[in-house]
Amino acid sequence: MRSTLSPVFTGSKMRQMFQLMNQVAKEAVSCLKQDESSVQETELDMKDYCTQFTNDVIASTALGLQVSSFKDRENTFYQMGKKLTKFSFLQNIKFMLFFALKSLNKILKVELFDKKSTQYFVRLVLDAMKYRLEHNITRPDMINMLISGNYTTYQIINKII
Repeated sequence: MRSTLSPVFTGSKMRQMFQLMNQVAKEAVSCLKQDESSVQETELDMKDYCTQFTNDVIASTALGLQVSSFKDRENTFYQMGKKLTKFSFLQNIKFMLFFALKSLNKILKVELFDKKSTQYFVRLVLDAMKYRLEHNITRPDMINMLISGNYTTYQIINKII
């Protein structure tokens, strides 16, 4: 997957994705302006704001989705992303063991991430690829890079799963 996705991060590809990132940035600024006009003094949780921005940029540039986390803070994409990135004590232990004892993890079949969340994102990628192939849609994002690479759909699906 690394060799497949690395070409996405060249300067020219990033410039093509800039329009997608810029659209998310405009939505983020618009959200701030709405909050500012409704209240004299606005308090903003920067961590939450940046997480929403990052979430929307990833959704747009990687999957071609517009999830609008600024308007809908409870959207499924955002919630699943938070679930994958929020590490509990048990998750930290799994993470350390995953890298320290790889052979034991293979025997025990320990999952590093929540199965429901990973299946959600795998399904999103596969559905996006299928839809684009069926409707001949092209966007400057990672899904398009996977589709236009030297791989058949079957090879791509096998690499993802």
